[in-house]
Formats: sequence, C-alpha cells, structure tokens
Amino acid sequence: MPIKAIETVYRGYRFRSRLEARWAVFFDTLGVRYEYESQGFCVGAIYGNGREWTYLPDFHLIDLGTWVEVKGSLNEVTDDYLEMVAASIDWGGCLPGVADAEGSSRGLLWLGPIPDEDRCRAGAPTHVILQHSKGGWVNLCNFFGPDRLEATESGSHYFDSTWGNPACAKVIRPILAEAVYGSPGYVHLSRLCADPVFLAYRAARQARFEHGEQPR
Repeated sequence: MPIKAIETVYRGYRFRSRLEARWAVFFDTLGVRYEYESQGFCVGAIYGNGREWTYLPDFHLIDLGTWVEVKGSLNEVTDDYLEMVAASIDWGGCLPGVADAEGSSRGLLWLGPIPDEDRCRAGAPTHVILQHSKGGWVNLCNFFGPDRLEATESGSHYFDSTWGNPACAKVIRPILAEAVYGSPGYVHLSRLCADPVFLAYRAARQARFEHGEQPR
C-alpha cells in the first residue's frame, strides 16, 4: 500500500506533503521568493495524439522565472505524467517563460529528497531542470545563492514531446532516477556549496513541523 503524504501547514500555505514544506524552508532560508501552486495550466500536445492535461506546478520561483516539481520518488510517477511534463516544456508549451530557456535559470526544476550533509560538503548538489531550445532538454543545475540558479549543458539530453508517450518518458525517467533519486555523484566537485546554500539545505533537512507552523 502506498504511503500517504502528510499535509503540512507552513507560513500560511497548506502543502500537500512534508517534503514540499521542507523545500519551502530551503527557499525561505536562502531568500528565494516563491509562490505555491499559484497557477494551473491546460497542456496539450501540438502534434501526435492531441491529448490534453491539466497541470498545476508545485512552486514558481518568482525572481528566477523557474517552475518547480517536487516528488519524493518516481514510484508513482507514470509515463503519462512525464509526457504531460514534457509537453509543458516543448515548443508551444504552456509554462510562461520556458521558451528558449536552455542555459538560463528558467524551466521546470525537478526536486526530490533534500540532499544530505555529505553530498552538500562534497560539492554543490546538482538538480535536474527541463528546459526548451528548439525542443526539450534535460539539463543539470545548481543553487549558488538566492538569485543564482545556474544550468549547464553538460550531460544534457534531448526529448521531443511530439513523439508521444512513452518516447520522451524513456529519456526523462532514467535521468531523474539516477540524478535525483539515485547516485549522489551528480555534484560539481569544483564548485563547493556556498555557506548560505549549505545552511538552507541543513535547515530544510532539520525542519520539524509538529508544533505549529514554524519549523523547529
């Protein structure tokens, strides 16, 4: 039986899971302005099967122009869901600011469990961001401060949502599985985690919500 996520109230938001609340603590500690579930979108494939979905991203990082999806694991993430995510990024996609996003901070950032202490000490933890540039790209990125989310083209992988399910999912899923939920080796060893970012990850890991809205 799947484990039910614990709804958590923090800073006036009712988050659908404690993990989402922890990432909100990370953003607050680092000074990243965000909105939670601020806007939903109708997503439709521009070619192929003509399917349509309703998509509500978890966060919008206001100053970075980044949308955020938080998932504790890939166990319940279907190929159909990944197809929807791909269609929201690809040409004609609905997410504002995503067009020609590759190499910028814009796109759809996929966040899993909060990186552990050892990973932060080894180097700046690397996250996965889906971006658009004449098609969809899965890139890696790092936080280096409240206004610095840097994406790199190294290790980028191309996907095209017009291929339809499950082609784009076959590209996206293994990268998410390894970079977000698997190998802790996805770090830029030459770029150490800046102190404010390190402290933000620590605050998120250590946050306790059992005694009211403010984490302890």
